[in-house]
Amino acid sequence: MLVLTIIVIVGTTTFYKVDGDSMYPTLEDNELVFALDNSTPVRVLGLSKINPGDIIIYKLDNQDLLIKRCIAVPADDLNQIRKNIGGFKFDKSLKDKLMNEIQTDEKLQELSQRRIPEKKFIIMSDNLESSMDSRRLGFVDEGQIMGKLLVWE
Repeated sequence: MLVLTIIVIVGTTTFYKVDGDSMYPTLEDNELVFALDNSTPVRVLGLSKINPGDIIIYKLDNQDLLIKRCIAVPADDLNQIRKNIGGFKFDKSLKDKLMNEIQTDEKLQELSQRRIPEKKFIIMSDNLESSMDSRRLGFVDEGQIMGKLLVWE
C-alpha cells in the first residue's frame, strides 16, 4: 500500500511558481511549490480533501491560476470560520488581521451570514493588503480548485 500511495502521489503532483506577494510571508514571489492535483486517484485516497488552513491553487474564469488559503469549507458558518482562523498556525498579528477582515469586510459578511453552500469555499491571502480573494471574488467553486499545496510548517 505504501508503494502504491507513493506512486500515486508522485504521479499526481504539479510544480507551480509563485507569482506575486499575496501569500507572503508563507510563500514568496518566484518560490517553487508543488501541489497534489485534484485528480481521481488523489480524491479516491482522500488526499485532496480541502480543509480550513490548506493552501489551494484554483483557476479563475479567465484561466489565471491563484494560490490562496482556504478559511471556510462547505457547511461552515461565521462562528466556525472564527474557530478555523484561531486554529491556524501563524502569528497572532495575522490571525488578528484575518479576524478583523471577517468582522468588517462587507463581502465576507454577506458570504458568511449563512452556512457555506456545498462545493463552495472562502479563500483569503496571507498578505491581506495585496490580494484578490473572496473579498472580491466571492465563493470559490470546488470545480475551480486545481490542487492543494504540500506545505511543511
